[in-house]
Amino acid sequence: MTAETSILNRHCVALAADSAVTVGTKGNQKAYNYANKIFALSKKYPIGIMIYGGAEFMSVPWETIIKVFRSQYGNQPENTVKEYCKKFVEFIEKDPRFWSDQAELEIVSRVFEELFGEILHDTEEKINFFINKRKSQPVPEQVEGWIIAELKNKYRSCLQRKLANSFSDDDYAAFEQKFSELIRTLLNRHMMIPLKEDTIVAIIRMIFAFISRDCYTNSSSGLVITGYGEQEIFPKLYEYSIEGFILKKLKLEEKSTVAVGSHVSTDFCTAAIKPFAQSEMAYSFISGIEPRLKYNYFRVLNETFSEYMNALKGMLEITDKKFETVKKSGQKFLKNFSFGINQIQQQYYINPLINIVTILPKEEVAEMAEALVNLTSFKRRVSIDLETVGGPIDVALITKGDGFVWIKRKHYFDPNLNHNFFKNY
Repeated sequence: MTAETSILNRHCVALAADSAVTVGTKGNQKAYNYANKIFALSKKYPIGIMIYGGAEFMSVPWETIIKVFRSQYGNQPENTVKEYCKKFVEFIEKDPRFWSDQAELEIVSRVFEELFGEILHDTEEKINFFINKRKSQPVPEQVEGWIIAELKNKYRSCLQRKLANSFSDDDYAAFEQKFSELIRTLLNRHMMIPLKEDTIVAIIRMIFAFISRDCYTNSSSGLVITGYGEQEIFPKLYEYSIEGFILKKLKLEEKSTVAVGSHVSTDFCTAAIKPFAQSEMAYSFISGIEPRLKYNYFRVLNETFSEYMNALKGMLEITDKKFETVKKSGQKFLKNFSFGINQIQQQYYINPLINIVTILPKEEVAEMAEALVNLTSFKRRVSIDLETVGGPIDVALITKGDGFVWIKRKHYFDPNLNHNFFKNY
């Protein structure tokens, strides 16, 4: 994992990222502090890119891909940041070096391990509950029934998402032909009991539903491309999720856009703070409350209200119709309470901060971006969990006039011993 922040105003874009990278599988992981996550897309023009999540694309390091792109297209300007994004995506799609059958198999295996691992975890909990309650082992048919129930929930959840770009439901036949044998092999490794053919087909369909829709694994990558086009005087930022190629189709989704303008409007803002990856501490600083705490606060409040209403119904002798009226009034009060809290956050925390960021000079913007990443790093350092955020913090600044400038940057070598590197760069 990682912690990254981008701050935009009418003067500049600041990018800050930690250096931690986590390797290994769940339960057997190690963190190292050496990763580079911020890069210039051009040595000549004001455009940069930041990566988070998976450090590789189709088993090729993102650093290699970005630097190959820079060497080929870095001296060619584009009118807008969106056009830089389009050129970078086309470069990935068209270069045959970034695709392989083996890498596709690895993506499908990764999706299977993540999805079916969750299903097995939930099924194991049901098995343990059954054993503790009945003092006996469930029969294979019961276990398969629990697996099917979890499968249906996952499948329905996938189908609620829109189809990913360039994918369609008609791709299932090709997917089944290419990956059915792989999924069956993986199933044999995980299952101690034989599954019916209908269940196996349902698992294959679930994997395809996840891959063909805007669902992404924990190992997918995030791309943040930001800066200025030749015709743009204020910065823009585009964020993408990217999984890789499946059936030679690139799975990629544009997640968010930030566009700075001279005045606030429907499409433009005068400043923005955009955290990525492990962003809870940055959002706490911005909004005044940690997002997970806020979610659980309202969840407990709603559960308590439901329990109170059920208890009230038992004490009052009223008709069901009148009780529903009372219940709807209470739900309206809860909705108004939630709206009021959001208004307080906006008025006393978010808006004042954004108003300050709007007028901050570029040096202060860079310091603020670094501080927000540092905040997340410190939080991870004093927690019991694996330190998935840490190491030196790289900070870069992009301005219309000066282009991409490093404020802080680590090197894996001693600069005093490598004068030719800086001369060539």
